[in-house]
Amino acid sequence: KTAGTTLRALFQRHAQLGLFDLISFVGRQNRLQLQLVLQRLHSLLRSGTLQGLRLAVELHVAGDLTFPYTLYYTMPDLVLIREQLRAAGCRCNLVSLLRMPLLQSLSWHSHFVTTKSPLCVWPPAPDCGTRMALGLTCHDAPRVPPLSEEHAAGAEGMWRLFDLVGVTEMFDEFVLLLGDLVGLPHLAYRAQLVDRVTATATAQRRRRWSAQRCVKLVARPPHDLLQLVGRKLNTSREQAGRQRRRMECSTYGCLLRGAVVSSSNSVPYDHAACEAVSAMQVLERLCGRVSVDERVYLAVRARFKQQLAARLSTAQLGRRLKKLSASNEALSARAVRQERKLRGARSALASCVGCSGDVVPEFDLGGCWPLWEQFAPDERRFQCSRTWTTDPAYRDPAVRPGYREKPPVLHTPMACWRTC
Repeated sequence: KTAGTTLRALFQRHAQLGLFDLISFVGRQNRLQLQLVLQRLHSLLRSGTLQGLRLAVELHVAGDLTFPYTLYYTMPDLVLIREQLRAAGCRCNLVSLLRMPLLQSLSWHSHFVTTKSPLCVWPPAPDCGTRMALGLTCHDAPRVPPLSEEHAAGAEGMWRLFDLVGVTEMFDEFVLLLGDLVGLPHLAYRAQLVDRVTATATAQRRRRWSAQRCVKLVARPPHDLLQLVGRKLNTSREQAGRQRRRMECSTYGCLLRGAVVSSSNSVPYDHAACEAVSAMQVLERLCGRVSVDERVYLAVRARFKQQLAARLSTAQLGRRLKKLSASNEALSARAVRQERKLRGARSALASCVGCSGDVVPEFDLGGCWPLWEQFAPDERRFQCSRTWTTDPAYRDPAVRPGYREKPPVLHTPMACWRTC
């Protein structure tokens, strides 16, 4: 929930223009796609045949209750391959984004939790942003242990290893630095999965108060912040009242009569009790669970602003932001025209051979990019096809009988791909 889908669209556009081979939504922990990428790069390095490759990899991490997979396993792999690629004369950069913890919590609830535990009763897992970054889960909230000082120090140290870590609240500035860093000559994007109200009128005010600590926001809450929380709260109440589904309190927790209930995933929804909860109460509850997130976020934000000031003067930044905004508008207009022209057709099929349209792209590595209509416009410069020596998702029954989340040791060759 840190603008990753929008960032994917930016890289997908450059892939459609033939500038990158894009491996999107690569899973970690019990999945093998990252190993496929690392094996390919190590093999090319060892054989001395690594040349002419521009590869963008979008890496997602799965969450464990207590074991920080990203910190212990993923980061050593990434730092090692970056060191080896740079020693061979290649550019390799690690990039990510953080989001203001309070806003990330609200977005995470809207995306994952919804009526399973309505916002009026939802007690989020503590420091969800840092947990996800380390490879820990934010689900199973009632059993999630709090993060320690070691977790906080580990997250801060991990982000310092990255070449660029931006913040969602300064996304356009991040896009400019990213383009300069990794070579993106056609900077333009359409915001994906965005609350249109929060993306327009309050954007500049949000930028200011998103740099404040929660203790200050609770003491003197900005009007538009309370409006945002209130709107999310009302939407959640309306959905819960309309669906009248049982609440999944065992998985997500439910704050009922002052105590967290976690004994059942079939707790009746109490509309009257939910109506009695105010936006201020939700703000106080969420702010009480982001102390580590806030510390990590503010440190990353300060470092990002230093990078920005070192790269671009105020005048340069203003000119380039204006140019990016115009490019975004032109891209959106072109997407609308293409959608009207191809109404009823799946436009991405024009350039992506074998795209299945699976909404979980890690299971759709057979295509060159996710086949989602929201990623319009299709650039239509090339047709792209990708072939694999074996199923990269390891769902082929011949390879992985009885597909399960945690596969046994696989007696199959490492999959290799070719993108044309």
